[in-house]
Amino acid sequence: GSLMSVNTIDAIHNVILSLQLFELLLQMCIFRHRFFSHWGYAFDTILLITRMLNNHSILATNRHHLHLLSFLRVWRFVRVVQAYVDIEVRKHLRTKKKLAMQIESTNEWKWKATLTEEDVQREKRLSKQSRDLVKGY
Repeated sequence: GSLMSVNTIDAIHNVILSLQLFELLLQMCIFRHRFFSHWGYAFDTILLITRMLNNHSILATNRHHLHLLSFLRVWRFVRVVQAYVDIEVRKHLRTKKKLAMQIESTNEWKWKATLTEEDVQREKRLSKQSRDLVKGY
C-alpha cells in the first residue's frame, strides 16, 4: 500500500515535471531571446533543472527547499493569471462604457424620433384644419 502510493506520487511528480519542461521549451521557442532576458523564465528554468536533478539524485538538496521554490513558481503563475483577469476586467469595463454610450445615443434618437412624430401629427392636424377652412369658404 505505502510503496504503491509513493510510486503513484512519484509518477504524478514526473508527469508534472515533464509538463513544466514542455511549457518552458515551448516558451523558449515562442519568445526566443526575450525568454532569456525575463527573470521569471530564468527562475522557472533554474527551478525546473534543480528539481529534475534532485529527482534523479544527481543533486542532493533538501526537498523542503524545492517545495518552497515550487510554491514561488505557483505564486508567479497566480500573478500571471491575475494580470490576465485584470486585463479582461478592463476590457469589460471599456465595453460596458461603450454600451452605455450606445444606449444613450439610441435613447437620444428615440427622443428625436418622438419629436419628429409629434411634428408630423401636428402638421397633419394643421393641414386638415387648413383644408377644412378652405372648404368652408
